[in-house]
Amino acid sequence: MPSELITLHSLLGDIYHGLVSILTIILPLLEKAVVPLVTIGGTLGGVYWAQKGQIKLKIIDIDFQRENIDREEKIKRHKELVDDRKNKYISFVNKAFHMNQKYIYDACNPSSQDYIEFTITYNELQFIAPQRIRKFAYKVYSSVNEYILFSKNHQNNLIIMETCDKLRAKSIKNIAIFQALTNKDIIKYYQTNDYND
Repeated sequence: MPSELITLHSLLGDIYHGLVSILTIILPLLEKAVVPLVTIGGTLGGVYWAQKGQIKLKIIDIDFQRENIDREEKIKRHKELVDDRKNKYISFVNKAFHMNQKYIYDACNPSSQDYIEFTITYNELQFIAPQRIRKFAYKVYSSVNEYILFSKNHQNNLIIMETCDKLRAKSIKNIAIFQALTNKDIIKYYQTNDYND
């Protein structure tokens, strides 16, 4: 849709430039033909109005170009925001899977670097994602935390190991659902705005 509008606008711009060229050629010829027939005041008035019309056309052309530039900048900014959101989604999912894998046999230390990075990515996501994505990001963050912070020191205890397996399965399920939601969210933007590079 935006590319069709730009094509239409450029076509209108070409028509405008053609009219200006024709008027530039015809006005001096008309002036030479009309001067002997009309009083000097009438000819000067005609030239005045012709020049005023040409100035108005140039103003319209400048406004038209400015609107095109503004529209293109807005599309570019929007694409950058969507790309940033996509990168945050991918980073969050990767860190959630990493945390699940890394802490299969041991509990995570909340002051560890990878836990801090996971939390920072989650917090960044809370600022840029829409509400429904933020809600599910919280579910992912909570379930991953529940699993990785769970004490796994009693590996001989069957109840603890079953609980640990359930927490991990819940965490992985939430990550998978989050991936599906974010994929749908990003694809929606790319399909509606023709961001195909």
